Amino acid sequence: MVERNLETLCCLPFTHLATHPNGLVTPCCNANYDDGISFARTNGQILSLNDSSIEDIMNSDSYTEIRRKMMNGEKPIECIGCYRNEENGFKSKRIEENEKYLHKLEFNEKIPNVQLRFVELRLGNICNLKCLTCNPMSSTKWIEDVKKFPEEFSKDGHYSYQEYKGEWYKNKEWYDQLLNHSSLLETIYINGGEPTLIIN
Repeated sequence: MVERNLETLCCLPFTHLATHPNGLVTPCCNANYDDGISFARTNGQILSLNDSSIEDIMNSDSYTEIRRKMMNGEKPIECIGCYRNEENGFKSKRIEENEKYLHKLEFNEKIPNVQLRFVELRLGNICNLKCLTCNPMSSTKWIEDVKKFPEEFSKDGHYSYQEYKGEWYKNKEWYDQLLNHSSLLETIYINGGEPTLIIN
């Protein structure tokens, strides 16, 4: 078993899938979105659930590198938000999730057999609300504003993905994959958009 460095280690890159409506995936919902830095990548290419498997994403170059850095006591830039919260005396998502799952895990550099414990499913971006905490990638209501004020929204790289097309969440084979990796699954968050408005 690999040595655990509790100062930097987070269980989520080992056990978690944070999906986004456009099919992109990050280590968690609090990941650093600057220039899309946290989206799963292999050979420099962003991976998507529209054409990549759960194994491809969990064992992508970027996920593997995040795990390596954490175990070596380094703080990955993708996860800088949690480390900053901790430096300022706040309880971070990293600490909260470690309290739930860390004691159950044996860590390896790479996980050939994915063992998911926590999955966030964001099943499309159709929504009838325009919350200030949201964005066009997660709410169709925001897209009308992006089209009216493109220069303002282009200042934030997080908004540049709103036109990405893909309906991975309508693909039955994807749910079969998830079922195959669900033997240890404990928590599923179903988000959107607004899940009750999205027709799968």
